[in-house]
Amino acid sequence: MSGSSLPDLRTIRERLVCLRVETVAHVTGIKLGRLRAIEDGADPTVLELEQLAETYGVDVETLWEMPISLSPGDGVTVLTSVDEFRDVDDVTRVRILRAATAARDLVTLRRRSGDPLPAPNLADAEPPGQPVSSGRWPRGRLRVHLG
Repeated sequence: MSGSSLPDLRTIRERLVCLRVETVAHVTGIKLGRLRAIEDGADPTVLELEQLAETYGVDVETLWEMPISLSPGDGVTVLTSVDEFRDVDDVTRVRILRAATAARDLVTLRRRSGDPLPAPNLADAEPPGQPVSSGRWPRGRLRVHLG
């Protein structure tokens, strides 16, 4: 894949998800210099694209498109168009995008499995005395359910 076939990742970061390059580097684990090089057109690895897609709240396939195309009803487009999204700090934006990504992934799993997952019981969402760390406990339940 050549750098010229990539969408403008800097524009996505700055205008769509409103994140600083330092925040994206920290969250993704991509070194700052490497991230800047990717934004300038260097070829990312598949892992780097996956990390960026997860951080930006889009499917990895979306980052392969040129130009990037998001549907008007796409959750990321909706989220990022809300003033409150732009008024919070980078850490909160990343958390919002991760929650949106998790919701999108759940819907995708439901469609692919053909077996709708039971609606979560919010009273059981967190076992007493055990904090949920980045969704670890719900992911474990989902894995058990899907076998």
